[in-house]
Amino acid sequence: MCIGIPMRVLECHGTWALADGRQGLARVDLMLVGPQPVDSWLLVHIDTAREVIDEQRAAEIAAALEALEAARAGVTVAGLFQDLEGREPQLPAHLRPQDDGDGSQPESAQRHSVGGEIYESNPAGSTD
Repeated sequence: MCIGIPMRVLECHGTWALADGRQGLARVDLMLVGPQPVDSWLLVHIDTAREVIDEQRAAEIAAALEALEAARAGVTVAGLFQDLEGREPQLPAHLRPQDDGDGSQPESAQRHSVGGEIYESNPAGSTD
């Protein structure tokens, strides 16, 4: 699995940049994002910049990576995933049931399988 690492551009040299991140300095390929100004933040996968991000997003990703490291070490992670705490999980918009226009939902939209578990979008109205 490849995890994106936020890195800050220190120097830009056309198609590559010298950037600093969690694991120190790296030469980062900029072919997918183009030349970037010094102090830009990039989301980097395997020494290739995949996305230009802002400083706030870089900090959120860095905090999540720290939380993952803490969880792997057996340390409690309460408060480290603040954007996920205190709310119910939601399906991404493209996986949510779609309305047919007549108020009903197609059969395929009524049930979802996530991680081997079956979820019904309207269990109260289900006749199964």
